Amino acid sequence: MNFNGYEAAAITIVSKVSPWLTPIPTAWLVYDRTMLHLHWPQWVAICAGVTLELLGVAILSTALALYAYNRKKLKSHPVAPLWLAVILVAVYLVTALLLVMVLDIAPGIAVYSQALFPVLSLAAFVLLGLRLDHQERVTTIATGKAEAKEERARKRAEKMTQETEVDAPSAQVAETVTKTVQAQRLAELHPEWNRARIAQEIGCSASTVTRALMT
Repeated sequence: MNFNGYEAAAITIVSKVSPWLTPIPTAWLVYDRTMLHLHWPQWVAICAGVTLELLGVAILSTALALYAYNRKKLKSHPVAPLWLAVILVAVYLVTALLLVMVLDIAPGIAVYSQALFPVLSLAAFVLLGLRLDHQERVTTIATGKAEAKEERARKRAEKMTQETEVDAPSAQVAETVTKTVQAQRLAELHPEWNRARIAQEIGCSASTVTRALMT
């Protein structure tokens, strides 16, 4: 692997790892500010910081997934409620900014900022419902595609069966004509052969040879 290959591999690793590291500073800021301004116990402040950032990651990931779905979906597919995910993103951003910045500017609103955490709890349950709804939507679409594929395969099989049934009489007629021609030619080339011998040579019944020689 040349230098460009190592560079591409390193960038790929960084792009996968860095999104999981970037929430750490914000989580620490939330922990520090809830300890400083809200006077929460340390373990509760840690839970607040970790929970807020994990919720933020889940909300942003869900919003991007719904956006990608709406952008790629067919017109016949249902629209995902991206607007609801955008509201959840706004709730997360407002809560994070208030806890890490506004409390330092206006410590007097600390008592009101606590009201954001019940809102976050509500947002978390809405997020669960939103993801479940989207999973059901995607599963329904996948099931519909599979059923449509099976239906197309069944119709193709029926069509092929019908074509085979239609072609079968024609094939039989063609085979009969061929046997007739063969019997007539053998009778001309070998007039000493009887009908049983001719039938044996071309692989048909003696009655077929009889009909062929009568035409």
